[in-house]
Amino acid sequence: ASAFVAAAAGVRVVKTGSRAYTSSLGSVDLLVRLGVRLTSSYDQTAETLDRFGIAFAGPFVYPVQLTRLARTIAPTSMKPFGRFLNSLGPFLADLPVTAQITGVSASAPLAELRALATTVTGRTLWLTTNDRGADELLGFADNTIHTNDGQELCFPAGELVAADGGFEDLLPVTDPADAPAHFLSVLAGTAGEVATRTVCLNAAALSVASGHTPDWTKAVAVAEDAVRSGAARELAERIRAAAPGRPAGTGTASHG
Repeated sequence: ASAFVAAAAGVRVVKTGSRAYTSSLGSVDLLVRLGVRLTSSYDQTAETLDRFGIAFAGPFVYPVQLTRLARTIAPTSMKPFGRFLNSLGPFLADLPVTAQITGVSASAPLAELRALATTVTGRTLWLTTNDRGADELLGFADNTIHTNDGQELCFPAGELVAADGGFEDLLPVTDPADAPAHFLSVLAGTAGEVATRTVCLNAAALSVASGHTPDWTKAVAVAEDAVRSGAARELAERIRAAAPGRPAGTGTASHG
């Protein structure tokens, strides 16, 4: 959701993701349910980015060896491969970007990823971690951003957004069929204050890392405005409506 919010705030975003290897619904699975198409070439990615300010890159950005490896592993469990892809995939994607943010959960090899990040040149690369073990910035956690130039940016709980709330406020829906409506409610700011603050904090990180809005406080405020004004959800609806073969009149998910 933070990618949509950042794009609605004026940051040009190219997002990569994966299927659900270790969870019930991966980011790509959610996009499919939303009716958002992954791009299949660099030209299509550029066209989508120019049109919407955001694009979701498909598998073409990854080395073909990954597909061969996955086919070799199948039909055995894909969870080990999924953990590998979730950890290293962001480093393997071939995209001409100026900044990259990758969340690192407690189960990922942070020390090794930090060492790998220092070898990346030509772009800003941030690894986000926190003391709650999540792979995204959280208002109620002590967050640390490890940069590829060796710096550590520390943001204690409550420094950038309010610290109240917890994981119970960020629980996913139990039925995957309800995921699109819930996702759109997050973009609209109607899924609770903790969810809104979380997506805005991570959208702000994209804005700061890219240099679009260098000041954190201002970046958070601009992200919040993108949600409160309806711009973030409206962007998602426009992208859904533009998907090939999408029937007219199905651009809005209901809230129940």
